[in-house]
Amino acid sequence: MESKPFIVAGQNARSPIKVMPDGKQYVQMDVKGEVVPVFGDWETYGNPVMDNNRERIIADEDFIIYSLGDGTYALDVEAMEDKMVNPEQYDRGDREAMMASGLKGGPGESRMGDLMEMLNSMRGQGGAPAPANRGMRPMRR
Repeated sequence: MESKPFIVAGQNARSPIKVMPDGKQYVQMDVKGEVVPVFGDWETYGNPVMDNNRERIIADEDFIIYSLGDGTYALDVEAMEDKMVNPEQYDRGDREAMMASGLKGGPGESRMGDLMEMLNSMRGQGGAPAPANRGMRPMRR
């Protein structure tokens, strides 16, 4: 019996992405105080990165999962697709709080916003790309 989907944070992952012999991917996650396998297409929806041990770990984002009724859980692919198309429905209210206070952006606004800020800070005057060596000349010895 499947349960109603709910959100779990990627920081609750207790293992890198693992693959069963039949090809199913799963991540061990702390769900409701218990470490359980959560099955799903983590390579697609987990935005995985390589850790120091060269293992693929999922990003610290919100994931929508549901219980399979046997002590395991599964990623709700349909809800994750909807989240990609309509992210404003799934954020934690940060956007509404910023709008209410009149704030727009700033560090931590969103991953995309943070990346755009970094990109813009790397540009030179007038929006031109900054020189690769930041205007310094190589030393000759």
